[in-house]
Amino acid sequence: MDEIIHLKILESLLDYSPDPAGPRPVIVLATGDANSSEYNPTGFLGCVRRALERGWDVEIVAFPMGTSASWLGEEARAAEAAENEQGDGARGGKGRLRVVDLEAFAKELVL
Repeated sequence: MDEIIHLKILESLLDYSPDPAGPRPVIVLATGDANSSEYNPTGFLGCVRRALERGWDVEIVAFPMGTSASWLGEEARAAEAAENEQGDGARGGKGRLRVVDLEAFAKELVL
């Protein structure tokens, strides 16, 4: 099942090119794992890296106990890459990654 989602993410990256002057496209991914899969050795992490390289913002939404440390490391790496690229204050070409902790929304989610 993950491979189908990987494929759809990658299709979106191919089919849509962000407008440098327009709003940055966003992928919201509700997963905590960053595991590889049978047919995609880089899994969701590889898809996210490709999206960031192409100027997409990505939000990973997950509960902390199920969130891979790989996402937190990637969040820091992406922030550093975007910061280095935006030295003049203009919007750079690289996307930003944000890990959203669903624990903060637990009450609303279980009502």
